[in-house]
Amino acid sequence: MNDIDIIALLTRSGTYVLAMAVFILTWLVRAVVETACPTLKKRADANAPAATYLTAGSRWWNEVVLYIVPVAIGGSFGLMVSSTFLFGDIQEVSTKVTLGGVVGWLASFLYKILRKAIKQKTGVDILPDSPTADPALVDAPPGPGNNAS
Repeated sequence: MNDIDIIALLTRSGTYVLAMAVFILTWLVRAVVETACPTLKKRADANAPAATYLTAGSRWWNEVVLYIVPVAIGGSFGLMVSSTFLFGDIQEVSTKVTLGGVVGWLASFLYKILRKAIKQKTGVDILPDSPTADPALVDAPPGPGNNAS
C-alpha cells in the first residue's frame, strides 16, 4: 500500500468539488424528503417552549438520518466514481469510499461551523428557512392547563 499524504489529499481542488457535491446533494435530499413529508421538519429550537418534533420519525430524521446522509453520499461517490480529479491516485475502492465518507462528514461539519460563525458575526442566517415554531402545525405540549378536547 502506498503512503497517503492526508493533508495534500484533503486540500486538493477535487476534494473541495466533492465536498460541494455532497453538500448540494444532501440539501436536495433533505428538501425533497421534507417537502414530501412535512412532519419530518424540525419545528422549533430545542430550547424553545414549543414542541421541537411532531413525531418520533421527525426526531430520528433530524437527530440520526441527517447526520448519516452526507457520509453515505460521499461514500457513494467513492463507490461509483473513478475520477483522478476527485480521488487523486487512489485506486482501491475501499479507500475511495472511506475518503468520500470522511469528506462528506467534514462538509456537513464545516458547513455548520461556518453557518454559526456568519450568524454570530453578522446576525444573518445563511439558511433563512431554519426551523421556527409554527403554532398552526405544533400541538401544545401535554401538561396542566392544556386540555385536549
